Amino acid sequence: MELDFKIHIFCGTTNLCKLIRKSFIKESYTFDCTEVKDRQLSDITKGINYRPDCIIVDKDIDSNFRDEIVNKFSY
Repeated sequence: MELDFKIHIFCGTTNLCKLIRKSFIKESYTFDCTEVKDRQLSDITKGINYRPDCIIVDKDIDSNFRDEIVNKFSY
């Protein structure tokens, strides 16, 4: 049985998303990426209609915003 491991990346630029996506292309993960630039957390998470198993947050995202993301997706 294959697991459907869901990864969601929050980044400051789409270039980072594109680079990371290339490394996941041959893997059997569900992968999605959200560009964070100047958006509210509620706007960003509106389109995420699943529960990610793993979140990756770009180091360049503001630390307060990063904490909000981690708190929202900590189960």
